[in-house]
Order: sequence, then structure tokens, then C-alpha cells
Amino acid sequence: MAKISDMTALSAEPASGDLFTIVDVSEADAANKNKKIAYSTLKTGITTSLDSRVTAVEGDITTIQGDITTIEGDISDVEGDITTLDGRIDTLEAENDVFVSNGDGGPYVSGTSLNIPSSISDSSWKSIGPTDAGCDVTWTALDNIPTDVFWIEVRILCAVTRTSTAANVFVNYYATSFESNVSEGVSTNIFKMVGRCAAGEYLSSSGVHKIPVNSRKFYFYRDINDSDDTTSTMWLIGYGFN
Repeated sequence: MAKISDMTALSAEPASGDLFTIVDVSEADAANKNKKIAYSTLKTGITTSLDSRVTAVEGDITTIQGDITTIEGDISDVEGDITTLDGRIDTLEAENDVFVSNGDGGPYVSGTSLNIPSSISDSSWKSIGPTDAGCDVTWTALDNIPTDVFWIEVRILCAVTRTSTAANVFVNYYATSFESNVSEGVSTNIFKMVGRCAAGEYLSSSGVHKIPVNSRKFYFYRDINDSDDTTSTMWLIGYGFN
């Protein structure tokens, strides 16, 4: 048998039945280690191994693509959260701007006060709201606060004067949110003043109170007994969200 190096080279692709010499290292008997293997068998083994490896790589690529899609979704969620936060910051900044927009530097949201006796008659519910709200009483101090506030804070100053005879006097103010049933039973007594006023003197009181609102509107009720003169003023000093 000629040495392999002395054999004629095969220039074309081997036929499926062509044979290779192979050393079987798993063979215990040295005399039987030299064996033959068909080209088709060798090619099938190599192709199967490569196909398996390609399938594994393609699976890895699919997994990576899925991870990328998940990461892109997370990034989109974070960007959405950032947009939401930016919007909330803008809203809060706008609310802050409104809160300090009083032109004269006074300790209130707006310098436009509401004269209660001239705007609201005794023993009668009146709706109060901003400009063009269609309420019984327009209070322009409400124009520049956010439309979705839940409550406003007001300061009320009331003075009752008796010019002729002394008398026991009382003043009660009630308020309720605009969507509520207008009755004293569902309202809140936001201001109360009771005392005896001597002739030629006056009785006064002040306080800070919260009023629930809906679209910046609320109902107000004034209850006062006989007096010669009553002066009562309400300022808008704050607002808030529940």
C-alpha cells in the first residue's frame, strides 16, 4: 500500500461513497484501530453539528432581540413618567405663580375683596363664582386660581354697630360647595359672631375659614339679627387640593 503522500490528489468534491481512513481511538485493539468512513457519513455529522450550532445562535439572537424590545419598552415608560412629572411640575409652578400674583403685595391671593352685606341679602342662599360663571354674585378674586381647586381659604372681618339702643346681636355665615343641596343642614357654619352691642358702640370679629368649591364656585348664606349697620368683608387668602 502506497504512502498517503504518494497518492494522487482528488481534485473534485468527493462522492458520497468515497472513503476516508480514520483512527478509532475508542478501539481497544490496536490492530483494529484503523477504520474507514464514508464521505457522506462524515459530511452528515459535520452538517448536523453546524445546524445545531446555528439554531442555538439564532435562539440567542431572538432572546437578545426580546431583551432589547423589553428595554425599549422600559425606556418608553420612563420617558412617559418624565413627561407626566414635567407636566405636574409645570402645573405646580403655574399654581405657585397664581398664588403670589396679588398686585399690591398684600397677604392674600387677590386684593379684590367681597363686601358681603352689599352682595348677599339676609336669609338667602347665593351662588358665588368667578367672572362668566353664571352665579348670583361675581367675585373676580376667583378668576385667576386653578379651576380644579377643592377648597379656598378666606378671611372674614365683620363689624356690627348700634346707634340707638343696646341689643344682643349675632351674625352667622354658612357656605357649601356648588354641587351640594342648598340648605343650611348640609352646609358649614364658617363664621359666627355673638355678643351684646351697646348704643353708639360696635362689635367686631374676624377669622380664617375654608370653603369647599366646585369649579371655583360655592353657595353662601347670611343670617344676622336686627342691627343698625353691619360691615362685613371677605378676602381670598389661599386655596388647595385634597
